[in-house]
Amino acid sequence: MEQFRLMAAANGQGGGGAPFKPKTLSGVPYDECISGIQKMIRRGKEREALILARELCASGYPAAVARRLMIIACEDIGLASPEVVAQVHTLCMGYLVLKKDARAGMDPEPLAIYMSVMLLARSPKNRECDDAQIWLIGALEKKLVTVQQVIDQNPIITDKHTDRGKVRLRNLAVVRGTTYQQEADREFFEEGTLLYPLVQIDGNKWGWLVAEMYSYDYEKHLRGFQPGEEKPKPLSPEEAEIVAELGCAGELASADSPGTPSNGG
Repeated sequence: MEQFRLMAAANGQGGGGAPFKPKTLSGVPYDECISGIQKMIRRGKEREALILARELCASGYPAAVARRLMIIACEDIGLASPEVVAQVHTLCMGYLVLKKDARAGMDPEPLAIYMSVMLLARSPKNRECDDAQIWLIGALEKKLVTVQQVIDQNPIITDKHTDRGKVRLRNLAVVRGTTYQQEADREFFEEGTLLYPLVQIDGNKWGWLVAEMYSYDYEKHLRGFQPGEEKPKPLSPEEAEIVAELGCAGELASADSPGTPSNGG
């Protein structure tokens, strides 16, 4: 407790109404230490990052370091080494759990924190994840994109798992003389489950069995989704006319009718 008393005195706690600005045992501002860890990791300066991490841990801030390292992993390592991101999250969460369960004043040894610093400093690095987040925030604030645009430009979103999709598929069944379930299954297997990029594993034997069971074009599935194929097959003029008549007559089926479970996906 003596170290915290000295830190509080050095920080001017309780004097003159000045804002509390935490410092480490060496008198270094906390914010410079925590910021420094990330900058040193970004530049691969393992030794310097470890020194700063040790200073913060010894000054009573190991949990803050652990939480910051998980953020650094996503921001500065990201897609370059997802396995390092997972390892750092496992190490830091494990440390935080041990710290929570430890008796007061008995923090666990910060070896997991030091190992995390070393993994991050040595890892290949990439900022695409954080840059994507920055772009998303800015683009949405500036109205460069909207959620509705994404839905409108990708019609497969409104499939059997949505209310609008259920209504559309029921009307298609009326037009084509089929059943709702037939139309829903056809669209789900032939359009909704297309993957990009697709990887086949052992010939996708279970996929072939499902295709045989539901009689759909599995060859198309194996070709995978091709960018530019967002638009579904257009209705024939006759089908479009009947669907329009159903809409004008107010005969659109209710999306809440029995027998149309929305199971996600």
